[in-house]
Amino acid sequence: MNVPRWFLPDVMLRTVIIEGILEAVSPLHFGTGRPSILNEFETAKIITEDEEIPYIPSTAIRGLLRIHSEKLARALGHRVCGGFGRESCASKILNNGRNLTEIIDELLIKNRGLEAIELLWKEICVICKVFGAPRYESRITTYNALPISPNSVGLGHKVIIAIDRGTGTEIPGSSKVIEYIQPGSRFKFRIDLINLPNYLMGLISSVLMDINIGIARIGGYRSKGFGVISIKNPRILIIHHSDESGNETVLRALDENDEDIKITETTLTGAKAENLLRKLASLWLKRAKALE
Repeated sequence: MNVPRWFLPDVMLRTVIIEGILEAVSPLHFGTGRPSILNEFETAKIITEDEEIPYIPSTAIRGLLRIHSEKLARALGHRVCGGFGRESCASKILNNGRNLTEIIDELLIKNRGLEAIELLWKEICVICKVFGAPRYESRITTYNALPISPNSVGLGHKVIIAIDRGTGTEIPGSSKVIEYIQPGSRFKFRIDLINLPNYLMGLISSVLMDINIGIARIGGYRSKGFGVISIKNPRILIIHHSDESGNETVLRALDENDEDIKITETTLTGAKAENLLRKLASLWLKRAKALE
């Protein structure tokens, strides 16, 4: 089987860093899973000796990227897993009655690593090839989004109630106070794309574009109008670790489904960065059908 080099665990071809300012367009809430002593449901904070700093957890950013990527892939006819449970690629039952992870582990124990890689390439879905699966490392790294300055984040409080669909009135005892990050709050945003071919960077670019028009939302209480963000002042840094990846004028195709993408430089900001994201997103739409 012809496994592309970008999929191999011991190969480093390229790193593409996407940065920007993440701004809250609507209220944001990232639950801690427990109320405070005042019975408020606080948003997530980093606690230091001197202060508590509201932030957007990297897990929330990663979850947004993966879940919306799944939706986009399914919309184009791909069979993709949800990453967890019995329906995940890792739990897929193969012809011998064992799941994928068990077979991969057996091959690794027997020092048959190449066979394990070939089996992973054949069996895991396109989303797992980007976001990782058991025994296969993710090709995307997300970071906690921290405030750009001490004064760039504001907090507010909102009473949330549940409505009885039959009577249209509040369900007794359902009200709770939610702490939220106020619209206009700004954070540092960064994700790293590692060894991804252009069309799969295009999938992530498509998600980023949907984020900016409010289709892809983050955090809790999205059905109540929370979770709308935008990514402003984008900056893209392209690091070629190998000539296979390209140079100052091109992002080279990394497999037979991929295509070269022309660039003007390896550090792009503003309109140039946005234009590259659009090019990559268009390539995803063009090449996605050929992946099945």
